Amino acid sequence: MALSPTGVEVRDDGAGPPAASPAGLTVSDGTGLAGLRERAAAVGATVRVRALEPGFCLQVARP
Repeated sequence: MALSPTGVEVRDDGAGPPAASPAGLTVSDGTGLAGLRERAAAVGATVRVRALEPGFCLQVARP
């Protein structure tokens, strides 16, 4: 996890997306991610989720 004045980034080295998903995937619309995006947008922040080899990276950034 990395925290900065403009956001946070969380990475893991787990299984990542399902095998059918391409690397570099921009994940959309699980219930949790949709809710996270809504809350971030309410304060002017953005959410980015991408696949790593292996794992995931979640970034929340605010202006």
